[in-house]
Amino acid sequence: TNPSDVKCIYTSVWPDNEYTRLICEPESGTIEYILDGSNAGYYAIFYNNISEEEIQKYIDQLKTLGYAEEASASESVSTGVLLRKDETWISIAYSEGGFGIRISVEKS
Repeated sequence: TNPSDVKCIYTSVWPDNEYTRLICEPESGTIEYILDGSNAGYYAIFYNNISEEEIQKYIDQLKTLGYAEEASASESVSTGVLLRKDETWISIAYSEGGFGIRISVEKS
């Protein structure tokens, strides 16, 4: 992926696009910035001001939409979860006070 294909957007508004329509918006937290890598097949949204409990609630909401947990890993300072539904992959990484959601779609 060419870094120039990725746009960094500073916003606090949930974006409406082909990627974000595949998931629900978290009920808590504040959007800090977005990485628009749609030319490279992904879109990422980064949050702050959110607790680990609120992130877990969000992961549970994604599971009710049909996403299944494919993998998870936890260290002392951060946790990552990988969810999948059909061709859509959701990668969630979080550490104290912040988390990122990366949405990618496999091209068939």
